Amino acid sequence: MCVTPRQEIMVAAMAAGSSDSEVTPVQAQKLFFLIDQNVAVDLGGPQYNFKAYDYGPFDSAVYADLDSLALPEQGMVEIVRNERYRTYRLTERGRQFGTAKLSQLDPRVKDYFARAKDWVKSLSFQELIRAIYQAYPAMRANSIFRE
Repeated sequence: MCVTPRQEIMVAAMAAGSSDSEVTPVQAQKLFFLIDQNVAVDLGGPQYNFKAYDYGPFDSAVYADLDSLALPEQGMVEIVRNERYRTYRLTERGRQFGTAKLSQLDPRVKDYFARAKDWVKSLSFQELIRAIYQAYPAMRANSIFRE
């Protein structure tokens, strides 16, 4: 098992908070964007290179990391396919790994992970996009989102 430091952060963030670990593609993008915007200095710098895209901040590396974590040799993420899109959730192995990584983080960062994950999961797709655009207007630049 060879998990990169960036993937360790990803698994820890998915394990944080009171809500379950399952995230939609847009929730994953926005969660890791928020982490990069608000606690990157505590994590050795930004983990991704987000650009303004169709629905706000986007980096395809987020999906590449999730896909890698779903490979049998990693076994930390399960990809759940439904009729519209796929979602990502931690396996039991991923939950245990993420919880262990969380315990190693500064309490302020751990708290931010929990609040950010629970917040992105509490909003509808439209509410999440609107909230990100309100807080980060530059991320609206290439948007196709219509309110």
